Amino acid sequence: MLKKGDFIAVFTVAFVWILSLVPFFAYGRTANLKAVIYLDGEKYAEYTLAKYEKPISVTVDGTGRNVVEISKNGVRVAESDCADKLEINGGTINKAGQSLICLPNRFLVKIEGGGDEIDAVTY
Repeated sequence: MLKKGDFIAVFTVAFVWILSLVPFFAYGRTANLKAVIYLDGEKYAEYTLAKYEKPISVTVDGTGRNVVEISKNGVRVAESDCADKLEINGGTINKAGQSLICLPNRFLVKIEGGGDEIDAVTY
C-alpha cells in the first residue's frame, strides 16, 4: 500500500519532470526559421518567417497553381488546383523540418533553419 509520503514523492518527481519540458515548448527556436519553396525540385523562393507580422500570399505557378500564406506564425497552403488537396489539409507548419507537398504540381514548401544555436555543451 502506498503511504502519504510515497504520493508526495511521486508528485514531486512528476512536477519536476513537467517543469523540465517547459523550455522546449515555450521557447522554441523560431528566430531563424525560413520557408523555402521548391518547384520541380529546384529552389523557387525563400522567406524568413520573423519578417512577416501580417500574412503575405505568394502565388506559385508551375505545373499547377498553389497559393502559400506566410507569416511569423508559420506557413500554410491556402489554395491549390490539385485534386487531393492534401497540402491544404496539412494546416500550418511552423517547426524546422516540417513540409507541405503537392506531388501533382511538383510543389514543396518546407521550414528550414533554427539550427544555428548550440544544442548543448559538455565538459
